[in-house]
Amino acid sequence: MSNIFDKQISALNTALTSLQQKLQQEAITELYEDTENDVKTLNERYHKLKIILQTHQTQLANLQDLISTKVKLIDSLKHKQNSLKEKLGVAAKASDESRKRVLPKSPISDLHDNSEELSGLQKCLEGIEEMFYKLDAVNQKPLCKNCTLLIN
Repeated sequence: MSNIFDKQISALNTALTSLQQKLQQEAITELYEDTENDVKTLNERYHKLKIILQTHQTQLANLQDLISTKVKLIDSLKHKQNSLKEKLGVAAKASDESRKRVLPKSPISDLHDNSEELSGLQKCLEGIEEMFYKLDAVNQKPLCKNCTLLIN
């Protein structure tokens, strides 16, 4: 009887070992398949993120170009502004020198009257210049606001 039990125990041990190996193999196969699926999912996500990154890099490069263009434009405008300020200073100096040459050497009251008259003439001249610019822009013959002269 001991022999029968030994055979049964041996058969059970063999069956148990076989079952254990089968379960281990199934667990390994399932783990491998799960890992493969995870790797595939991660690769897909990686490629999507790579596309998003490239899009953002392109947008960043475009923004950097835009900023560079705007900085150049600002520098150009500052240069033009400084040039215009310089020209305005030269024109003001020339205007002052012209006024000094035009004004007769007379008493202070005459100087004040002449100064007011010169200011009026200067405003009229500015109005005429403004009308010339507008005339060039729209090709019309407008009337000067300050001195009511028709510009031909």
